[in-house]
Amino acid sequence: MANIVETFLFRHMRAIARAIGAGRREGKPVTLTLTSSSGVRPRVLCVDDNPDILRVLKRQLGQRFDLSIAQTANDALALMGAAPFDVIISDLRMPDVHGLVFLKTARQLAPSSERIILTGQADPTTMSVARGAAGTEVLINKPWSKDELIEAVDSAVQRRRAKGAAK
Repeated sequence: MANIVETFLFRHMRAIARAIGAGRREGKPVTLTLTSSSGVRPRVLCVDDNPDILRVLKRQLGQRFDLSIAQTANDALALMGAAPFDVIISDLRMPDVHGLVFLKTARQLAPSSERIILTGQADPTTMSVARGAAGTEVLINKPWSKDELIEAVDSAVQRRRAKGAAK
């Protein structure tokens, strides 16, 4: 457990040092924006079997969130065992486990995490099942816009924080 905490802290300290160093080299004032009251960026897990989709997600979300990616549901579950995520984004059609099965398992393991479906094949039945079984209210169709994605994740983070504050 201590090793996980050290790795987590080291990663954030290194990012802060890079930001400060870049600002000094460019002669600009250094401003660090933290998006969480605890001083840590919200953690987002993205699960998709397509490495190109994961690269796009990383490029679009990586500057704003503490992002982890997984190409399989099993890899995602292993990451979830290491530390909690505020938001989990999952594709539906994956070769190892269907996305709804993964999200249902994720809901059981981390009920306070918000879940978002990312799919190229949305239909009303899937959304209905997703709401009931996986507790997912948000479905993003592929292809998506960066603004749509960021808005959905920001809203999910706010819902997550509201749940935490209600306890």
